[in-house]
Amino acid sequence: MFDRTGDNRITKIASVNDGNDVIINTADALSNPTVEALTVQNIGHLPVGAAWGTPDGSALPLTDFWASVVRGLSAPWAYLYRRGYQMTLEMRLLTLNETLPDWEADFGLPDDCGPLPEGISARITALVAKVRNAGVITPTDYITVANDLGYTVEIEEVYSFECGFSQCGGDHETGDVQQEAFWIVHVIGLAVSYFRAAESEVSVDPLFSLPGIDPLRCQFEKLAPGWTLPVFSYEGDVS
Repeated sequence: MFDRTGDNRITKIASVNDGNDVIINTADALSNPTVEALTVQNIGHLPVGAAWGTPDGSALPLTDFWASVVRGLSAPWAYLYRRGYQMTLEMRLLTLNETLPDWEADFGLPDDCGPLPEGISARITALVAKVRNAGVITPTDYITVANDLGYTVEIEEVYSFECGFSQCGGDHETGDVQQEAFWIVHVIGLAVSYFRAAESEVSVDPLFSLPGIDPLRCQFEKLAPGWTLPVFSYEGDVS
């Protein structure tokens, strides 16, 4: 969606969400099992008979010696199931926890746009933006990148008089063709990085931080096509 006013085109919305922000709950009974739950299940694999504490096919009491043996053997499996499920969460950007430094190293963070931000939530925000930078082409893509970084922007593409579209005496003014090498990024407000439950660390991460405009400027200048230059227009205090 864009508005064409005068000789410029203004894009106001981000690209269509492709579902990457949807966090699907993949947990099941074995995602975080208790030792007791596994003990009850594993007792069923024991042979039956008096020697195994089950004369006449009766159920094995959980206080029986063999139940204690099974309980001891079940404990490592409970840990294995929990860690195995956690590994599946670490494979996805929006659910990672322990492997954040590894993801940052894989995607070249910190980069020449500056050091890593302080706080887990801010680092994840920077990582999300870095991962999604691939394939940025259209103005809506750039707005999506800005949104990932926490900014609200509009992009204005500068156009000169176009034959077959513009009208003599109309609103479209003539101009140097070089002006089409520039596109204007209207920054509506500051990015804010908030403290996130289950991600941020008490006494380490601030409740919120204001990273300023530099992260956005750096990312856009890196992503801009080589023949173009983004020019930033700020609304309000975004220094």
